[in-house]
Amino acid sequence: MLKTRFTITQVISRLMLASYLIAPGLSHAVDVTWSGFASFAAGQTLGSDDTEYMVDNITGGAYEDTLRFLPESIMAIQTSAQVNETISATVQVAGKGSNETSFDTSFEWAYATLAVTDETWLNFGRFRVPLFYYSDFLDTSYAYYWLRAPIDMYVAPFSTTTGISLNDFRYLGDVELSTQVWIGEEQFELLGFPGEITDSVGINLMIAYDWIKLRGVYSSMDTVIEGLGADTNLIYTAFAIIADYESFKFRSEYGNLEDTNTGIEDKFGYASVGYAIGSFTPHYTYSEQDRAAFFLAEAETHTIGVRWDYLPGTAFKLEYSKSTTETTPCDPMSGMCFPPQETEIEVIAAAIDFTF
Repeated sequence: MLKTRFTITQVISRLMLASYLIAPGLSHAVDVTWSGFASFAAGQTLGSDDTEYMVDNITGGAYEDTLRFLPESIMAIQTSAQVNETISATVQVAGKGSNETSFDTSFEWAYATLAVTDETWLNFGRFRVPLFYYSDFLDTSYAYYWLRAPIDMYVAPFSTTTGISLNDFRYLGDVELSTQVWIGEEQFELLGFPGEITDSVGINLMIAYDWIKLRGVYSSMDTVIEGLGADTNLIYTAFAIIADYESFKFRSEYGNLEDTNTGIEDKFGYASVGYAIGSFTPHYTYSEQDRAAFFLAEAETHTIGVRWDYLPGTAFKLEYSKSTTETTPCDPMSGMCFPPQETEIEVIAAAIDFTF
């Protein structure tokens, strides 16, 4: 993915300059707020082989059979400015340890918001594309009880888009209804080849009542991948059930990605349960994927872990995952496939997450 990168020290100065330049020459004060989050993680695979455990398919972050600190560590800073009663601006930059140059930062969000009514607003610029329930705060792992979102579900060559998003949030009696419609484009990289997404349109609908949320997503996008001769239209659909009943927590998502030219489909999903006991939340997650684009792969992952909220705004997490994958490598140019290979890998990781 093409991103503008700066060092951490340059980020601070650029954000301060951006907050000043959002509304130059205005006679009234602009309300500027700052926030941020960070996660410092360490982990390694168990065993003596050199198999990697991918934890970030966009940056390529992965654990090995030696202790690693970079793959899931991240720090981000966000600034928001209320220009007037109807217009605001938001910029977020994040430095990830798994970047090619560790902790070089990139703009994750950079958009202006126009409030149409109290319930409806428009975003213009660069924002998260809501393919998954946790898309908007995927990097903010403090927002969920896992150390990382289920990797069999949260796999995409891109996470942001540049375009326009229409958002609406309102109450219908005791029911909360939120709707998001967007159109945009994005550049990314897949298997080392540059790609581009155009005519990306979608709708995200979520209904919440008391302790349960239901969510559905539909998206269509045209995709071109240079060097692979891949020029196709993709249809993405996903559903989610989120429940928080007293101390019991349940999360489940299911997704389907279809190549309309070939009819090939990727399927992926997970189910997860957690239970809060004081400041501790032990949890278990089962996830799986069945993919057929560019390579054939079936995988399932079992994860157990615990989150400990030992200080306000701070959480310690410990997780163990065991993943089994059967892969059939294929040559995208000739279409020739090779015998399937089965890989079993275990990984243990710990992290400290906090917000500020």
